[in-house]
Amino acid sequence: MVHKYYRLGGLTFGVRSEYPILDSSVFACEASAPDYEIIIKAENSFTPDRTAQGCARTKRLDRTIYLTMKEAQAKALSVFSLFNAFDLPGLLLENACFVLHASYILHDGEAILFTGASGIGKSTQAELWRQTRGANIVNGDRALVGLSDGKAAAHGYINCGSSGICQNISAPIRAVVILGRSTENTVWKPGGIEAFKALVGQCAYNVTSRRQVEEIINLLAEMIPQVKILRLDCTNTPSAVECLERAL
Repeated sequence: MVHKYYRLGGLTFGVRSEYPILDSSVFACEASAPDYEIIIKAENSFTPDRTAQGCARTKRLDRTIYLTMKEAQAKALSVFSLFNAFDLPGLLLENACFVLHASYILHDGEAILFTGASGIGKSTQAELWRQTRGANIVNGDRALVGLSDGKAAAHGYINCGSSGICQNISAPIRAVVILGRSTENTVWKPGGIEAFKALVGQCAYNVTSRRQVEEIINLLAEMIPQVKILRLDCTNTPSAVECLERAL
């Protein structure tokens, strides 16, 4: 029996499987008492049904998650496919964390999150900060946002879209930047309702789950007053970095 450990944000996951998990991961950590235990069960007769997420059937008993899949799938399991085999965003919501569609950069020890609709320029702005300010791109497409003791922090997340950039780094949030396109660079602080409307559509949650909807509303309502939220309408040029830097 293989027993490995992974850490996302402030949560530790222990994973038990009869077969090795194929790839290494920046989310691997030392053995410790896990917050959740994931047990992989291989059944050749297993057939995914409508309750299955991806290739696995999920059964959860308190803090133990059972994933049932075909033996061939269990033998080929990667860290990415493991954490996408169940409702990880929903579980994180239970622990005061949510997944935000954002490019996450680290600059001077603090996180800046660029968020907005697909194609708006999140990765471009992150790359501009890397090129002109030496920022470290932690994740090109997702950030895990956690709230604890009245403070908000950004963490690396297992998914990174097509960017291929995925690091397991945590940092206090300096600002969440909502992007818009413009021929000129303009930055301002949106009102609370405007900020909420812009952010809620970029969060990962099940819109058919009343519990998850309530949790994401509560978490955003807690985060927005304590984190600098900025709107940046900009060009995809280095001048956008200078404009945002002045506002920070």
